[in-house]
Amino acid sequence: VTPCGPQGQLQTDHAVSPRCCALNGRYFQHGDVTYSEPSGCEVKCEEGIQVIQGDWTLCSTPPADAQKQDGCHHQGQHLATNVTIVTYHDNCTTAGLRCHPSGYMVNFTTVDPTCCQKDGVHYPSESYIESHASFCEASGLYCGKTGQVGPFYYHNPRCCRHNGVFYHPGEAISSSTVNCITTDTFCDDSAHGAGLVVMATHAEETCS
Repeated sequence: VTPCGPQGQLQTDHAVSPRCCALNGRYFQHGDVTYSEPSGCEVKCEEGIQVIQGDWTLCSTPPADAQKQDGCHHQGQHLATNVTIVTYHDNCTTAGLRCHPSGYMVNFTTVDPTCCQKDGVHYPSESYIESHASFCEASGLYCGKTGQVGPFYYHNPRCCRHNGVFYHPGEAISSSTVNCITTDTFCDDSAHGAGLVVMATHAEETCS
């Protein structure tokens, strides 16, 4: 545009569209690449603002006024930075996608610190990892409240232990007969549910 000045002289006036960007004395239209690096860093002019495309961490010396993209595009939606999408969840592990500040969706996995890990498998706190159980006793590995794996042992109080062996309630332990008197030893849990080794004797009717 070359208008006529107030003193009758011609003067040159520059009008720059607000949709354009200026860098090092050059003007770029909306959509033009204003700056790039071999690393993959790319800056575009978007409505008069220089915006870093994609992962801004690839840019070493972008234009001083270049702005990072806010949020991520995912399946047709615009997500704010650090927003997460959970794709898997169990008692210990949560996994999914997170909008990274770079503008890209990244995978994430978090594990509850109170869970235990053994052989690559996570177990919730206060749960049994391995167990070997019978009616009278159980043993194995247990995940404690603080996420530590430790051994556990349980003895059914209704059972009796005699000479290192457990016997069920009512089960005979031994029986012997001397001079027509038989002594039976058995496990009895009739006393408040606690297993006690009881001995009973009786005379054999067939003895003479």
